[in-house]
Amino acid sequence: MPEVSQTSTSVDSSNEHTTTALYRAAIGPVNTEYYLKIFAKFETANRASAQWNWAAALNTINWMVFRKLWIPALAYTGCVLGVLLVVFGIGGLVFKFSDAVRIGLALLFVGAAVAMPGFYGTALFHNTCRKKMAHALIATPTLTEACTLLNRQASQRPRLLGIGLANLALLGILFGLVAGLRREDPETLDPEARNIAVGRAIEDAPLAAASSPTNPTEAAPLPSTPTSAPLPEPLPAPLAEPLPEPLPAVTLPPAPTLPPLPPLAPQPAVKTPPKAAPVPQQRVAKAVVQPAAAPAAKTSAPTEAKATVFLINVGLFADENNARNAKTKLLDAGLSAYTEEAMYPRGKRTRVRVGPFETLTEADAAAEKIRNLGLEAAVFKQ
Repeated sequence: MPEVSQTSTSVDSSNEHTTTALYRAAIGPVNTEYYLKIFAKFETANRASAQWNWAAALNTINWMVFRKLWIPALAYTGCVLGVLLVVFGIGGLVFKFSDAVRIGLALLFVGAAVAMPGFYGTALFHNTCRKKMAHALIATPTLTEACTLLNRQASQRPRLLGIGLANLALLGILFGLVAGLRREDPETLDPEARNIAVGRAIEDAPLAAASSPTNPTEAAPLPSTPTSAPLPEPLPAPLAEPLPEPLPAVTLPPAPTLPPLPPLAPQPAVKTPPKAAPVPQQRVAKAVVQPAAAPAAKTSAPTEAKATVFLINVGLFADENNARNAKTKLLDAGLSAYTEEAMYPRGKRTRVRVGPFETLTEADAAAEKIRNLGLEAAVFKQ
């Protein structure tokens, strides 16, 4: 059996209106016209070439995060950190680079880190948009729904504002760390505080010089105490002061006695209201029987609702033979495949679908079986 052509579901670049609408939805509202002009050149040349992009060159990580290029962003960050570790970390310890060599390597590294995303960032973004457009055309039945899906996936202006606020917060944290380290640096303190921080005191310098003479034999002799000097007279003992007299005892008056409280007056008995007369049995039966007919009408309503089913889009083919081959391949695998014809600006297209399925689990299992056959599979609810 011949193999199904995988390029039949790709974006048709010859229709300018359809391709431009899909590109506009995939790019989003930020710098749309700028990228549309460049992507038009790529479509004319039928390939993406090097095109300088200032945002990708000078603000690489933020640009990739805004355009949702997650894998290129991780690869770029890993390459930068790896070069820094190998060249400037391990290489500097092993080869002992001089200052001139270190400056030259730094300039070369910065130039490569700016030039690579600057020249090839736009081509990378173009290839990502093409993949999203092809997936949207397979997952949706009409061009309008494909553009709506691409517009939801594109980066909007609030995302750009959030990235800017995150950068400001990061700069604030770095500034706070640098300011805290600078305050603790002894070189930035006043002279007295710096001497205390390093364990030295200005006042101790002259005392240390005087206490350690250069020649120990020149130390001044201790003065001799004369033996004939009279001893000083002893001081008189302090006079004993009399203790103060004790304070007289204070007697408190007896507490006054309160008169007994009068007895409480008897409260009047509360009369209970008479009980309501019992409702006749005939009226109660009516009140119960009459609302019983309402739930019967409500329960019959859900039975009229349409059951939800799941279908699988396999591909949209411009060549009817390719659609027939894909359908035959699916039928041989035991799947309920069928074809539908749809009109597009480029002419008639044949859509191949599989289903219907009552549950999402059955649809996912069939989609996995279709992918094992080498075909695309997109599950949607009808």
